[in-house]
Amino acid sequence: MKRIEQALKSLGLGFFRLFFGNEKLLAIPEALKNPKRILVVRVDARLGNLVFCLPFLSALRKKFPAAEVGFLVSARFADLLKNEPGIEVLTFNKKKVLNPVYFLDLMSHLQTNRFDWCFDLSSPESPSFTNSFLCALAHVPVRFSFRQRYSEAFDNLLFEKGETETLYKLFLELLEKVAPVRVETGPLLHLTGTEVMQTQAFFAGVRNPKAGLFLGGRGVRKWETAKWLEVAEQLEKRGFSVFVFYGPDETDERAGLESQSEIGLVGPKPIREFAAILAGLDLFIASDTGPLHLASGLGVPVVGLYFPPDLPERYTPPGERRALLFSEKNQLTPERVVETASKLLGMPAQPSTPMNLSCEAVS
Repeated sequence: MKRIEQALKSLGLGFFRLFFGNEKLLAIPEALKNPKRILVVRVDARLGNLVFCLPFLSALRKKFPAAEVGFLVSARFADLLKNEPGIEVLTFNKKKVLNPVYFLDLMSHLQTNRFDWCFDLSSPESPSFTNSFLCALAHVPVRFSFRQRYSEAFDNLLFEKGETETLYKLFLELLEKVAPVRVETGPLLHLTGTEVMQTQAFFAGVRNPKAGLFLGGRGVRKWETAKWLEVAEQLEKRGFSVFVFYGPDETDERAGLESQSEIGLVGPKPIREFAAILAGLDLFIASDTGPLHLASGLGVPVVGLYFPPDLPERYTPPGERRALLFSEKNQLTPERVVETASKLLGMPAQPSTPMNLSCEAVS
């Protein structure tokens, strides 16, 4: 399968060079310095990576309020952005891309939009052939990217990466290299009045503060369910209403959780409904996963669990109130997680369970 994928990438590279060429630019052409239409591309099907793009989109809208912005994203989480003002959401379906009809229709749709600029939001540490190729496929005259493996072939105005390792800050850095005037980002997502009312109804009669825990995580990022239950029990003793969230990959754990009568168990939901519920919480705790970054982007205080070889520097959530715990999985205790959460919210610590803060980053 890998050989087929590499062959297709080589074919795509050859196709582009044959039909479009790729002459590099040293600066933005004078006639295109005030773009009317801007395309942003990040199409991998990871919720967290989509959230990391939201500060960039917010800043982009502030810097170029008169420009129309199209955001090409994976169809999997495109609904997260359906109510965002000033953003036209364009979708990419990786499963259909080998269908010639779908591919030609996508190419025609992108080129018909006649974008002036394109931002390839690929990370230099994890370059994306697909992102870079789609920027080129859209036939946009100015295509910005950090210098990386595929941008050399497909993008034409390249920048060197700075010192930051944090992904959402990296995207903002790219924008500042293009438009140096710094702006403050606004809200990363806008909930509708109806969504706010539905969230209020969901939490009706629930005492504050409300804490959410997410059981999910891929590979090393997954923590034992028994430890999550201990965190839930300790939070309840401190007066929290606790809601435990699980996704499609955690349905096996549901049976063990249903016996916990004090826990609000929340299963998979449509992404906008899920985001609205997260926004109604006072605290959210999860390992390094999409829901953690989404909650943080919505302004909810978060505690993130990062287990080696995870990279908290790169995957720091975009919110302002966060505490990141980087620890060997078998050394992280529920008590430490709860004490960290209490400190983040300014609640008094329990003297019977002293906390070692040497491996924490709280901001």
